[in-house]
Amino acid sequence: MFNVFKRKSIWISMLVAAVLIGLFAFAQVGARSTVKVRHLPLALVVNDNGKDAKNVVKKLRKESHRKSAEIKWVNVTHTSELTKGFASGKYYGAVVIHSGFTQAINQQTDYLKGKIITQKLAALVVKTPMVAETAPFQQQRALANSLTKKAPEQAKISLYVSQGSNMTVANILTTALPKMTDHLNQKISNEYITVANKSGLTLSPQDWSKLQTPIHTTLIKRNKVSTKEISGMAPFLVTIFCWLGSLIASLLN
Repeated sequence: MFNVFKRKSIWISMLVAAVLIGLFAFAQVGARSTVKVRHLPLALVVNDNGKDAKNVVKKLRKESHRKSAEIKWVNVTHTSELTKGFASGKYYGAVVIHSGFTQAINQQTDYLKGKIITQKLAALVVKTPMVAETAPFQQQRALANSLTKKAPEQAKISLYVSQGSNMTVANILTTALPKMTDHLNQKISNEYITVANKSGLTLSPQDWSKLQTPIHTTLIKRNKVSTKEISGMAPFLVTIFCWLGSLIASLLN
């Protein structure tokens, strides 16, 4: 009975079947994993009219002006309008810059400034102890204390992803939008590092943790789709591959 496996044609047919199944599987999975989007409409809600909020908006829109840009921003006045826009398919996600964004960034900058003044005053007292009794010194110390009295708060941005509009696009946005805010965080924190280095400021880990992540991001999913429905294709695809492999092997034999 086992003599049949000594025939080269059996092994060749099995190899051909395996190659064909692999190509078919790559065609099925690869088509889903190499989706590229262009000019994807996203809502942009700006609830802060300050300078820093405007700078962020300017950076976001600058990238969207390219012909190959992945995102096309749609201006939306209020957050309450997002539900209707998601339902109608007008946009697939949203970025909301909350009120107080500029105030939080300014507070972080002032906190860093206060730390720099404090360190300079401490170094000055070591060199000239009598200067601590002068009025200008007292004024600078009072200013530094007022700037560092309160721990800086994070600026807030909310990211919305509408899963029900298009699941493939939703998966892309779930990864792409947080990366976008991470890039903003990195850029602002690098500016803080540059200022600190130029001033010779040495921050403790506790102080630096307050400035390391200037923007707090919240990811919100709307029109959620059950993950069970998504993963339900796996048994179906496995069955198809097994059936196709058996069919190919039978035909070749």
